[in-house]
Amino acid sequence: MTDFKTPCGLIGRKLGHSISPEIHAALGNPQYSLYELEPDELPVFLADERLKALNVTIPYKIDVIPLCASLDPLAEAIGSVNTLVRQEDGSWKGYNTDAYGLRCMMRAGCHLTAQMFWCWETAACPRRYRRLRGLTDAGH
Repeated sequence: MTDFKTPCGLIGRKLGHSISPEIHAALGNPQYSLYELEPDELPVFLADERLKALNVTIPYKIDVIPLCASLDPLAEAIGSVNTLVRQEDGSWKGYNTDAYGLRCMMRAGCHLTAQMFWCWETAACPRRYRRLRGLTDAGH
């Protein structure tokens, strides 16, 4: 079982490549840890109420949805969660910030394709890309 380190962090399966702790430290949050989890660890790990906020990466962006008591409307529309925030009642609320990031990149003139969304690594990638692209085109 993965041991608790800090109340905030990143969950995923393989995180050796991540520089998230360094980014968070540079932004003033040195209490940010990497949590490498196996699929069967996810429900028990997320039940630890010492955890307060987590970023979510592959392969768990879809797997965390049933573990959330509520979803932000954008996360629900996209069908993917990349941020978990512990609510006052101890439950998790899921958010997705990918649409915001995509919209910023598009406004900056970046041309994006479905192949650029390799991070979702699911058979549903083209469907999620179309949802995300539609939402950003609509101004979400």
